[in-house]
This record gives sequence, C-alpha cells and structure tokens, in this order.
Amino acid sequence: DLVRSRGLGDVYKRQLFVQKTGAVRIRALDGKLSTAGTIPVANGAELGLLGVAVQPDFATSRRIVLYWSRADSQGGTASNRLAVSSFVLGATDTIDFATEKKLVENVTGPANHNGGALAFGKDGYLYVGVGDNGCNENIPAVGLHRNLRGTSMNSPNGKVLRVAVDGTVPATNPFVNATGAITGKTLPSGECVREPGATLPTTTEPVRKDIYAVGFRNPFRIWADPVTGFVWVGDVGENSYEEIDVIKSPGQHFGWPLIEGKVGAPGAGPNPATKCSEVVPRTGDCVDPAHVCTHSPRDCESITGGVIVDSCEFPKSWRGTYFFADYETRKVYSMATTPSRDGLVEGSRKVFMELAPTGAGAVSYTHLRAHETVLD
Repeated sequence: DLVRSRGLGDVYKRQLFVQKTGAVRIRALDGKLSTAGTIPVANGAELGLLGVAVQPDFATSRRIVLYWSRADSQGGTASNRLAVSSFVLGATDTIDFATEKKLVENVTGPANHNGGALAFGKDGYLYVGVGDNGCNENIPAVGLHRNLRGTSMNSPNGKVLRVAVDGTVPATNPFVNATGAITGKTLPSGECVREPGATLPTTTEPVRKDIYAVGFRNPFRIWADPVTGFVWVGDVGENSYEEIDVIKSPGQHFGWPLIEGKVGAPGAGPNPATKCSEVVPRTGDCVDPAHVCTHSPRDCESITGGVIVDSCEFPKSWRGTYFFADYETRKVYSMATTPSRDGLVEGSRKVFMELAPTGAGAVSYTHLRAHETVLD
C-alpha cells in the first residue's frame, strides 16, 4: 500500500514515503525504517493517505505536506473529505500534528477518483491534483456527461489547484478575480452524487479561486518542470484513452468530461474543441493531450504520470527524456520531449522496463537524485 515517496533533501539524505493506511515513514541510508507518525484516514477503495511532498524550504521550516482523506473522527464530512495540510517534522523525526497548517479544504472524496498528486513548482507554489469523484459512464453521443465536476467552476474536483505554502491563493491564479456567472448553463438533473450529503457542483459562481487548470478525470500524479515551470499531468482515462497533459498556461481546460483523448479521435466523444469555451467561457477551447495511449488496442489502462530526467547521475542518452508508467500493464515507458520541453515526440515511445507479473503496479515515479532510493 505504498503511495508516494520523496527525498527529504536534508543533510541526512533520507527518504520520506507514505502508506495508504495512514503511516508516514522514513528510510535511512542504512535501510532502516522508522515511523514519523500515523494520521487517521478514511480508508478503503481509493481513499487513504494519498500523497506527500517536502516543502522547498524544509531545511528551515521542517515542513512536509500530506494529502489524505480525513476520517470522520478528525472532522471529515461528505463535503470536506479530502485534505491537504503541512506539518512540522520535529528534530526527532516525529510529525507534530499540532502544527497543522491547512492548505486545501472542502473537497468531496467518495470511493474513487480522489487524486493525491502534490508537486512544488518553479514558482514555489504547491500544485494539487484532485480527481472528479467517479460517476463513470460512456461519454454520450449527445448532451453532457452526468458528472460535470471536472468542468464545474465552483468545485475543486477534476482540477489541478495552486496554493501558497501558507494556504493563501496566489494573486496570479487564473480565476482569482472572477466575478459574476461563468456561464448560464445548468447541470442536468441526473447528475450523480457519489457521497450522500455532498453538495452538487454547478458551472456558475462562486468560482474556486485555487483552481489552476480544469478538465481532468483523475490527475493521480503530476510533476512541475523546474526548467520551464510547466506542469505535467498523468490523467487516468475512462473508456478509450489515458492522457499525458502539459499545463503551459494557467486556466486551460483539458476537456474532461466533454472530450476524452484528442479532439476528433475515435471514441473521444462527439464534441469539438470549442465545447470547453462554450461551457466555461474563461477557459478557452479544449487543449489536446501531449500524448494518449489507448485501451484498445491495449497500450495502457491506468496511467501513472512521470518526470523528465535531467540529472547528470543518469546516462546522457536518457537526459531530457520523459518517463511514465501504467499500473495495469505494469510497464514503464520513455518518450522524447520536444526541444522546448512543452510536449512529447509522437512515435518515440518505448518500453523502458516491465515490472514483475505479480504484486503492485507503479503508483509513483520520482525523479531521484544520487542519494535517494527508489521505494515505489
């Protein structure tokens, strides 16, 4: 049930990782494991302790960031299930839960599509990948998908959010000054509710000011390029495609649930790129993924977003290459990036390695430095 690992980057060069059931663990260089703390989580299905990140100023702040589904005993409710907070890791490598600083709140979190992605960007802000809460169905030939959370501006679900380390919303977030109705469209009456008591989303005000990008199904893993600042998203698909999306400008709409995969591709749905700006005018047209892999023929079925490798610790031939994985097919892929690192070169994808046929698939892909050890 290992979920995520991160290098602490301090003088001891240790590795921090979390387990779905709530444990935060530290691996020393000699391989010994210790438990920094255990947070009470609502567990089961895709709920639990889902992500971890190390604050960039860890050397002085000693803060780590956790993404988890808050248990009822800890104040979790239907409309406030998923939480992102930072905590101080004390000198004795024990989390001081009394130092909690809440960064993201009021996120619904039923059984699945809860995201869990955390990444600090070149700008110092924290990017958070949140799933759309499920409600699977075929994209209809006409009309709208019943689950519009990914394109609903008053909902954080199906989005990539951006916040500062103190929990405030950056003034440069794309919708921070949005006022008035985003659109006159209303949700269909059959919009599904996955968790009793959760508030139905709408496509109108009030806009969530922490929204950075829109239109994702389950951005399970994301990575912020320290060179360009672009945010790379592995978005888990539904019927036809898994996506790698690159957020190059704040406020972009990546299509879900109006389009799955690339506009006009078989099985992507009936909508043109203009459907995104029709439903949510401020986002512009739907943005095509940088790459898709298909369910049929079976390329992949549950994508795990990756990283671009740059470190001189890696062979020169690998540098500038994007690596990602698929949980179901148990393969790790490599792809060449464009010269400006804003996309992927079609036709360059290769199987880099295949995991053992039994056991868990790849749930995280961390850009490790020489002192760090692969734990996931």
